[in-house]
Amino acid sequence: MSDSLTIAAQKRPQVGSRHARRLRREGRIPCSIQAHADDPHLDVHVDEAEFLAARRHHVHLFDLDVEGTIATALIRELAWNSMGDRIVHVEFRRVIRGQKTEVEVELEFIGHPKGGVLNHLVTHVPVKALPTAIPDSIEVRVDELEIGHPILAGDLVLPEGVELDMDPETQVAVVSVVRAIEEGAPAEGEVPEGEAPAAEGEAESKGDEALRRVEILRLRFQDGLPIREIAVHLGMDPAKVHHDYATARAEFRKALEQIVAFHSSGSPALVEKECERLLTVLS
Repeated sequence: MSDSLTIAAQKRPQVGSRHARRLRREGRIPCSIQAHADDPHLDVHVDEAEFLAARRHHVHLFDLDVEGTIATALIRELAWNSMGDRIVHVEFRRVIRGQKTEVEVELEFIGHPKGGVLNHLVTHVPVKALPTAIPDSIEVRVDELEIGHPILAGDLVLPEGVELDMDPETQVAVVSVVRAIEEGAPAEGEVPEGEAPAAEGEAESKGDEALRRVEILRLRFQDGLPIREIAVHLGMDPAKVHHDYATARAEFRKALEQIVAFHSSGSPALVEKECERLLTVLS
């Protein structure tokens, strides 16, 4: 993690898609800097190669030199093109260097549980930290976990100076049992011939299948794959994907909290419904 980086930014004389496309052809990235207190909103552009190099070095804090005036800021949001392979816009959020701010930090799960399968219920957690002390990620050791044991947000070991900014009782991961299917036995959710379907069991099967598809989606987002490749992993026609990466990712994060709540309350039918709604984001 680098402390901060000064990067030159120039004001945009015009805004709009036509001017933004011209900037990108010239190797620039259109950006905006949010207003804060007496500091106004600014539309600027930065050098694409310089910005991407800063990303590779895990720079969180930027001192944007806007024609001689320094704006200290964090990245609030990145907008990607439809293929998810190029940044087309950056939105910066102004911060005060010596004052804690709220950010989301990725969880990095280390190791393997003693049994079962680890289900990641949360991939990022909100924290408060000084802009110069924002961690790249928070490590979560899982090699001592057994089946049925959850990891709570309050169990996370945070770096010095970093405070958790969410309910400490929130489950971030849990180890689930792997169910084997005996040869000749009906698969989970299937109804044996001559037997009436069990409504509750069927709902649980559908809920589990929906959760499996959402887990695939979460992993693909975590891997940073282009949105059309994510669609392929979900068995969808990539030609029909019309949502951009940022929209799909934001919708996924928002819905995941609801899915986890339904799953924890033992409502498989609601899990299935919410999962299916989420998956339509890509189609």
